[in-house]
Amino acid sequence: MGRSVLAGRRRELLGRAARLEAAFMEHAVKNSLAKIRLHALNIRQGLTAGEYQRVEEYVDRLLVTTDQMLNATRSISRAGRSSLVVKGDWYDLQALVDQAIEPLTALLEMRVVREDRPYRLYLDPRLVTECLSNIFNNSLEALAGKGTVTVSLAETRRYAVLTIRDDGPGMPAWAVAHAFQPFYSTKNTAGDPDSGGNYGLGMAFVQAVMQAHRGRAELMSEPGEGTEVRLLFPKGNGMGEKGIDRGGWR
Repeated sequence: MGRSVLAGRRRELLGRAARLEAAFMEHAVKNSLAKIRLHALNIRQGLTAGEYQRVEEYVDRLLVTTDQMLNATRSISRAGRSSLVVKGDWYDLQALVDQAIEPLTALLEMRVVREDRPYRLYLDPRLVTECLSNIFNNSLEALAGKGTVTVSLAETRRYAVLTIRDDGPGMPAWAVAHAFQPFYSTKNTAGDPDSGGNYGLGMAFVQAVMQAHRGRAELMSEPGEGTEVRLLFPKGNGMGEKGIDRGGWR
């Protein structure tokens, strides 16, 4: 009887891991396709205006996005497992923000306010870029393509804190409480807290990435007050600057 129960539990956990992996992969593909669509729209505008140099720039960005898409799917295929593996090195966090937020800056009715600065951290650039893309895409959807996103950076004794804030409609308390729960969604559900979807997948992945970096994500929001996401990255490499594990953390 005991073995049967354990076997059933193991199958349940494996099934959940497989569902999470597939869902994270789908979410990563969705994010990349959204970027590709924005670049395509910009190419169309550039052709209409005869701005051929800008068209060439957007074609280059399309090619970069496809490469990022392939890299992201390789990395995120690990997301349904018990833990992500961080293959880190020292990178400028601001440069990763530049990369993830770039599609938003091309939208005429989107205003991006940058209050961050160059800041080097030991992290996995592919995972963090995908993490940031999830947050910016959530802001874009909340704002319906029209509004302001503000990015800022602060420091505490232990953490570098990246804050991403939008001036959208905000979220009720029950949605905030479930924001990092896998398969939980407020999208397309008419505010039904018992409905499932993909919003929770995006934020669940954000939290998984931050925890893999030995940090955490926090979300604050109120109806009519916008939404703020804070990413707390440990300074150094999470283990102190000495003794860096170049093979990644587990």
